[in-house]
Amino acid sequence: RRSAEYRRFTPQEQVVKWFWQLLESWAPSKRGEVLQLATGTAAPPKGGFAALMGHSITQPDARCPFTLCKLTASDRARYNLKLSQQGRATDEARRYPLPRGFLALNRLYLPEYKSKQELAKGLEEALE
Repeated sequence: RRSAEYRRFTPQEQVVKWFWQLLESWAPSKRGEVLQLATGTAAPPKGGFAALMGHSITQPDARCPFTLCKLTASDRARYNLKLSQQGRATDEARRYPLPRGFLALNRLYLPEYKSKQELAKGLEEALE
């Protein structure tokens, strides 16, 4: 948590607090699954989270911290949501978008869930 960075979120926002509370309550193996969703690996680097490296072709050895990002409507359009046959996002995908990982930059995009239970459900589904 100390090394985490935030985009369009602050550490004081409720969904961020819920995220850290959930991680602290989960078993280490489950926390590893969340880390794998965001970084591509289930174990933190030897130097801790501050030593996370990016997977960018242009900057292969660049430090790239674990970052929690607010998933906005434009982000949701960029990431392939469940689509209906007409190519529009389904009602369920609009109401309950799932967290998305961006491995190259060690980012976890989180929607602004309305409750801790919704966040837990979304993370669980994203990990399946």
